[in-house]
Amino acid sequence: MHGIVSRLLDLSRLESGKAKVEFVESDFGQVIQESVQDLKGIAEQNQTTLSTKGFQNQTVCCDPLMLRQLVTNLASNAIRFSNSDVAICWDKKSIDDQEVIELRVKDDGPGISQEDQKRLFNKFVQIKRKGDAAYKGTGLGLVICKEIMKLHHGDIFIESKEGQGATFVCRFPQLHEDNLTQEQ
Repeated sequence: MHGIVSRLLDLSRLESGKAKVEFVESDFGQVIQESVQDLKGIAEQNQTTLSTKGFQNQTVCCDPLMLRQLVTNLASNAIRFSNSDVAICWDKKSIDDQEVIELRVKDDGPGISQEDQKRLFNKFVQIKRKGDAAYKGTGLGLVICKEIMKLHHGDIFIESKEGQGATFVCRFPQLHEDNLTQEQ
């Protein structure tokens, strides 16, 4: 029950604009590695290999606590649905003449149908899959991820086909402290 209340409070603060956002120059790779380290035990319990790949020693302007929550939410979902492997990768890219940092969390699970993808980022939505009865989630994790990305002036979306796993993609624009506000 505590987990549900905590998630609802997190989401309420994010949606209302009352979440305390602290954009600071942070080592993007280090924040992700710390998040992954926290998930190693869960990955081992699920007999899942958790791998990472990306640049190191590169500072970006972000809220490191929110970035950790984002990675934790996405990676724990990936571990839950993975057959054996979860990969977390990040890199700089140029998309539509804009420099972004792209974070990808990929699993080798059952994938998500096009119909279910349309509902994924809605409150309390949980996609039911064969063999998934034991998991009790809140249906708020991806909604929280979407709100975190909005606060970072970024985007989140999914790439998936049934039977071929799922990849959640987050694109962070190259932000600097002087052009950030808490408003959207």
